[in-house]
Amino acid sequence: MKIMQFTRIQRLRFSSYFLEQVYLPYAKFSYVPIFMFLSFLIGDVMHFGEAAFWPAIYRLILCSIMLSATYYIKNHRPKALQTGEVLLLLSGSLFLVYIAELAFAINDTNYQDGIMLVLVYIGTFSRLSLKYSATALTGALVIYLIGISPTMYVVDQPKEVERLTLYFSAYILCLTACIRRELEYINQFKQTQQIRSQQLTLAAQSAKLKIMTLTDPLTELHNRLYLQQVIEPSIKIGQPLAIMMVDVDHFKKINDQFGHIKGDRVLQKLATVMKNVIGNKGSVIRFGGEEFLIICDIQQQHDFEQLADKLLNSVHCIAAGNNSLSVSIGTYYTPNLSQHVDDAIHRADECLYQSKNKGRNCITHYQYSVPVR
Repeated sequence: MKIMQFTRIQRLRFSSYFLEQVYLPYAKFSYVPIFMFLSFLIGDVMHFGEAAFWPAIYRLILCSIMLSATYYIKNHRPKALQTGEVLLLLSGSLFLVYIAELAFAINDTNYQDGIMLVLVYIGTFSRLSLKYSATALTGALVIYLIGISPTMYVVDQPKEVERLTLYFSAYILCLTACIRRELEYINQFKQTQQIRSQQLTLAAQSAKLKIMTLTDPLTELHNRLYLQQVIEPSIKIGQPLAIMMVDVDHFKKINDQFGHIKGDRVLQKLATVMKNVIGNKGSVIRFGGEEFLIICDIQQQHDFEQLADKLLNSVHCIAAGNNSLSVSIGTYYTPNLSQHVDDAIHRADECLYQSKNKGRNCITHYQYSVPVR
């Protein structure tokens, strides 16, 4: 059996899948054999006549117990419903032995085959798992072999041998049907797991691709697409906005003198420093080449300007050839944004170029409409 090839975790997952997806959705059909059992009241009356009173009473009592137990288990202990269904089927089989004995007492040998219906129900209609199906099938057959067959054998040996052949054949066919049904459930489970695994893989790849799409591969900072798709839509008119534009001083000279690999390493180190300085106070974006955009989540202008000063001084720890690295910074702050974010970025960029024109390694702040040092 394929389920034996499962690991312990896989067996637990299959059991959960079987219960939630296969068995419990059709649990209401557990009432079917009870009503079938109840319908044989008609047969009791036809075979026993006036003597059918007590068998009918017992049958009604047993049906009431079965219905109550099934309802309770289905609604309050659903995990035990398979056990309950097996007990229901075996209880019904034992009652059929009692009915068969009553029929024998009046020399009626045509009312002893009800257990055959139990076998057929398990093999064709029930959704019990293989373990429970095999238990119910075997239990019902044993009940017939012990409770009914010996008397039938004494009454009519050839006919009972023929009947036993039918019972064993039905048992084998029904058990085979249960095995086939279980294999189908296992294959469905494997397909479901495979689809689930593919969905998780696709989701992970999609998330990774999205991150790659929104991330600069060299510095691992956010890129301009992230600015357009994530940052800009989150910024609302009327809220405070604090922006820094940062440009590496004499970066072309670093590339020309030490090569592009060295230049790339400088940018990577600068990205690390900026992320450490800004932390959770904002987002650092590679705006293009050696130019970076920082959008800060800071309410007070004084705190924003202090952060810009800290960043300006922190980059000096990065070596750029024989000198320390320096940057030029332009900032824009407003407590009440009244234009598009692109306009605010443009104003910070203007301040950046003022810093470069002033000799670099400095900050120019843009306060509302008046640029000041």
